[in-house]
Amino acid sequence: MMKNILTSEEINYPVSVDSLKRCEWLVLKTKKTGSRTDGKFLLLDEIKKWVEGQSIKKIIIVPGRMINIVFMILDNYIPILS
Repeated sequence: MMKNILTSEEINYPVSVDSLKRCEWLVLKTKKTGSRTDGKFLLLDEIKKWVEGQSIKKIIIVPGRMINIVFMILDNYIPILS
């Protein structure tokens, strides 16, 4: 039983949407399998509301550090500067 404790750890991944942190996602990492994200973070309620209706361009996963979801920029998008 002590072996299992030493060979696994929990990692909190900050999940960002367009580089803004939206939530933390807990992943169990073991030495045998490594950490696996499998895109399950997209099912989190905190992330669903930001992703719904958007076109995802890229998902960047930095192992052991963070996850960032990047959206497509529309051609008619004009940022409002204040």
